Amino acid sequence: MRTEHQVVDGWARGISGTAIRADRAVHVEHVWGTAVTINVCATAGREAAAIGAVEACTAMFAEVDLTFSTYRPQTEVSLYRAGLDRPGKQSREFDEVIRACSELREMTHGAFDPWSVPGGYDPSGYVKGWAAGRASATLLAAGFANHLVNAGGDICAHGNEVEGPGLGWPVGIVNPHRPSEIIEVVALRDSSMATSGRYERGDHVIDPTTGSPATGIDSATVVGPDAGIADALASAAMVRGPASLEWFADLGPQWSLHLVAGEVVHTFGAAFAGSAEPG
Repeated sequence: MRTEHQVVDGWARGISGTAIRADRAVHVEHVWGTAVTINVCATAGREAAAIGAVEACTAMFAEVDLTFSTYRPQTEVSLYRAGLDRPGKQSREFDEVIRACSELREMTHGAFDPWSVPGGYDPSGYVKGWAAGRASATLLAAGFANHLVNAGGDICAHGNEVEGPGLGWPVGIVNPHRPSEIIEVVALRDSSMATSGRYERGDHVIDPTTGSPATGIDSATVVGPDAGIADALASAAMVRGPASLEWFADLGPQWSLHLVAGEVVHTFGAAFAGSAEPG
């Protein structure tokens, strides 16, 4: 087992590992071309159980990669994209994700459309958040009610980071113009958050209606009860910008939206009351 210093220091070098402290376990896993962090609190006396739960999560991450990667030629997604899949023979997870993507395409009026991207069906804009949610469910089932899973910016948080009622987990939204700055902090508790932005991966979100990168919004953040849906909605909001409110308002009061376009912040929902403008 690696020490905490090695785990944190190895983040940028692609080192995976688990650090155990008196009150928590922190694991960093490099998968899907990103880093996934699992932070589990209240582990004192339950270190072996915490490690087992983390190992179950990382095994699931590997299975997700083997099912949904568009870079591996024999995954179910790659075979589907090539027209070589066997209808009715796909895994339960593949069927679950493709149904969710179809529903999200309708929900966002086509702003999220995994079938319209170059190369064919690519559910990556949903799968990362969906996998973070599955990891969170694994930790809950193992009895760890206080945890946070951060899958490259797709976050699922339960309980509290520190002892105290209702504190949750403070999660920051960066200024897309100066990513070292935080312009908003959200206290997540039994909730999820996803951010899509141009500041890390460039113009990677494609507008399904034009086939070109969506460049009107600098960052879009969604807070709500489901990490996979939040992931997809953040991508859709990058495409539609403020016009996303046409369909976002129909999702219910548990969903909130934060958009940065130049020097202007657009917000909707309780999570972002009193948001600041980026400097």
